[in-house]
Amino acid sequence: MLAEVAGLRTLDERSYRTAAAIEEAMGAAGVAGTAYRHLLERDAASFQDLVRRVTVAESHFFREPRQFELLRRRMLPELLRDRSASHRLQIWSAGCSSGEEAYSVAILLEELGLADRADVRGTDISAAALQRARDASYRPWSMRGVSDARRRAYFRAEGDHLQLERRFAQRVTFEVLNLVADPYPVPSSGVGFDVILCRNVLIYLTPEAIAAVVRRLVGALAPDGWLMTASSDPHLSSQAGLEAVVTEHGVVYRRVPTTSTTVPGGTGTRNTSLTGGRSATAAASRVRRRGDPHAADRAARPQAASVPVSEVPRPEAEYVRATTLLAEGRWEEAVRAARSALYLQPDLVVAQVAFGRAALHVGDLAGAGRAWRQAQALLEGMDPDAPVPLAGGASAGRLLAELSVLNRRSAEVPR
Repeated sequence: MLAEVAGLRTLDERSYRTAAAIEEAMGAAGVAGTAYRHLLERDAASFQDLVRRVTVAESHFFREPRQFELLRRRMLPELLRDRSASHRLQIWSAGCSSGEEAYSVAILLEELGLADRADVRGTDISAAALQRARDASYRPWSMRGVSDARRRAYFRAEGDHLQLERRFAQRVTFEVLNLVADPYPVPSSGVGFDVILCRNVLIYLTPEAIAAVVRRLVGALAPDGWLMTASSDPHLSSQAGLEAVVTEHGVVYRRVPTTSTTVPGGTGTRNTSLTGGRSATAAASRVRRRGDPHAADRAARPQAASVPVSEVPRPEAEYVRATTLLAEGRWEEAVRAARSALYLQPDLVVAQVAFGRAALHVGDLAGAGRAWRQAQALLEGMDPDAPVPLAGGASAGRLLAELSVLNRRSAEVPR
């Protein structure tokens, strides 16, 4: 039911967590077994509660800060350059959980002087999470990505919580949405979203659900619109209509129309192709007409092209390839990709975990156990609150707790 209704995957390495979540949800509902299944079928709130328990609803402000720098330094400036002065930027946080990501975008927009030029929307399958988002009251753990200056400027202490200034709550619209089954929102521009953030969401979905959701997300983007996923999510370079753009702050995706299209809020058309890039000459011409010769020089510089994942600096590329192969059920290839990542960087924790997952699927129980024990040893040498590189903001302490369970289970399997 989790797979059919919400597209959630419950692979072998997550089965213990799923089972525990179901037991907790049954206990909270006061029913068990077949009666609980019947409850889920007729009560949407109970199903939302189960989804919340199965998925890791961990979030914090400015999670993966390099991506927010990319939003600040490249994505928003290019959108402002290519849209008309009257265009309102349309930004969607898909799978926003309790609102930290959507509010981080709203804070960034205010800092850039764009608060009155943008609409921000947050959606999630959990109504309870969205109520917390609307309350905009957070514990200090959600603040671990917030600088002291931002904390003083945008939050006020209320007991053991920090309350976000109410103006931000008034700038973000929240609504319940199942990315697998529900109709997608249409922005006020009627054209499409300029930016969609769907981070740390795809990693929970089945391969079939990923393909369907990404196809719909691409359809919801405006021409030249940006799609941002997390470093832990599968790579999407093979998805039709997307180009992978490699930057110093990571890989993001851009919708590339196959024909001439009208730029949302713009005054003309642009010819683009699936092989990527915009016309630097045309971009320079547009900004020259606006009377900014320096901007024309900037626009004429070569833009980052669409490149295959194999050209992303390794070993990160090999790890990303391993996670993509795992999502597609190509276990033996995933083993090779994860092994390649570890050859290049043996202390890459997420690659050790990925290798263990892949090895488990090909029957190499001893190899899976060794990889997980090595990952556990690496995590024990880290600050428990420190984010693990390429783990989507997950802390060393959280990953260590999960690996401890896996290591105990692998130790019980006869060699």
